[in-house]
Amino acid sequence: RGQHDDAVRQRHDRLHDVLMCRIEALQPHRAGILRFAGELRRDPLLLLALTPHLLRSMREVIEAAGLEASGLLAPIQLKGMLAVWLAVLRAWQQDESPDLGHTMAEADKALTRAGDWARRLGLAPREW
Repeated sequence: RGQHDDAVRQRHDRLHDVLMCRIEALQPHRAGILRFAGELRRDPLLLLALTPHLLRSMREVIEAAGLEASGLLAPIQLKGMLAVWLAVLRAWQQDESPDLGHTMAEADKALTRAGDWARRLGLAPREW
């Protein structure tokens, strides 16, 4: 069980690192991105049009962490990763600290919740 827990923690940490690298890359463009996010909330058709791009982006997050979203579970994995990303973006929207501590903590919590739910529902493949 210890090796399994270590492997789960390593995957969690890799995903966390990728998410935080993305946030750090967005940080210089924060004002514009947050303004655009506000527009998305008011324009559901725009959000619908962007969904395929967001899901492709989540596949890139998963792959950048050295994991794979494939097979019958891939659509669920991608949507789960999108839910994590949206939680991270909501935290980032409120986090004005220089170290982004609140955002980092939310990324950790959101990944933990998603992993717990995926395992509970039998949706996480063995390698996750």
